[in-house]
Amino acid sequence: MKHISSIGIDEIHMGKRIGDKGYLTIVRDLKSGATLFVGKGKKGECLDGFMKKLKSSKANIEFVAVDLAPSFTAWIKANLPHAIIVYDHFHVIKLMNDRLNKVRRRISRELEDEDKGEIKGLRWKFNRNNEDLEETAQAEIKQCCTLFSELGITYALKEALRRFIVSKI
Repeated sequence: MKHISSIGIDEIHMGKRIGDKGYLTIVRDLKSGATLFVGKGKKGECLDGFMKKLKSSKANIEFVAVDLAPSFTAWIKANLPHAIIVYDHFHVIKLMNDRLNKVRRRISRELEDEDKGEIKGLRWKFNRNNEDLEETAQAEIKQCCTLFSELGITYALKEALRRFIVSKI
């Protein structure tokens, strides 16, 4: 493990037969794809055995790819303080979609009943990638974003974030 510099950490649910609610945490070498460690559970301490292996190998971990689980982030900061944490694209975009949906719902609540038709039923269209939408759906989104500027700004930020993340991968 001495030459490993980037790892990915993620959990997988294996069913109740595993224990600790059925989760395993898997650490992989991001360059080769090799599995480096499997721990029971999905809390940071399930990675303590991996840390022992890292210390004995004198590996210098520069990057850690991980989802947004606070337990993993805390473990990485405590055990690999110089490593750069790279959060999973899917989870970052999910957070942005959740924020966009909150803005859409708040605006909808503030509208009179006769005006709600402009925004009703657009949730999933807002969550999809703009280029994956049919032209009619793109037109609906554009009209809605024009009518409700805060929603338009939030949607534009989501699309910009998505394009930025994808362009960096």
